[in-house]
Amino acid sequence: MKLNLDYTNDPRWGQMSEIHKKTLPIPNVFVSILYQYQNQIPNLSDINFAVETGTHDARTSIFLAEHFDIAFTSELHPDRNPYDGKSYRSHYEEINSKHENLTFLFGSSEEALKLIFEEIPNERFLILLDAHSGPYTPLKAELESIKNYSNRKDHVIMIDDCKHLGQGSFPTSSEFETLLREINPEYNIINTQEGNQIYLVY
Repeated sequence: MKLNLDYTNDPRWGQMSEIHKKTLPIPNVFVSILYQYQNQIPNLSDINFAVETGTHDARTSIFLAEHFDIAFTSELHPDRNPYDGKSYRSHYEEINSKHENLTFLFGSSEEALKLIFEEIPNERFLILLDAHSGPYTPLKAELESIKNYSNRKDHVIMIDDCKHLGQGSFPTSSEFETLLREINPEYNIINTQEGNQIYLVY
């Protein structure tokens, strides 16, 4: 992972809140957390692969492509996003033409993770889990895919929207911790308090 990129005059700061402009090192909350915890996460700079679930408008996907040699992003609804009703397929194609190291996958996120880890089982990843629609989330199945199909147990995992733990199809806090510790019983599990309670696991 590249940790020395300069975003001082990046136009994407215009999309951030005034609080985030003052507190984040780059104009993306997820990658900013990695910057902030880089001294605690072992060998973060050695991670060359990233995968995100829940592409939406691909703003975070672009940051992953800028920071990692190889990045993947998975979207269940490329033609009609449930949040805004928009089709993002042509938008994704435009982004892909500028970031050839970014692969867009369409379909369920747990299947996308299975596909990736069956193809690349021995690489360490940054994994951002952000696929959800209201109270529905494939989070349990995503964590099962990581456990079952990757040979690595030291991935860095970020999970958004943990304020919903115990609601809908979100696991309870206890189930959530159990699923993570089934991947690696030594994981540090931290609620960063950013966003909708983004958890960082390493």
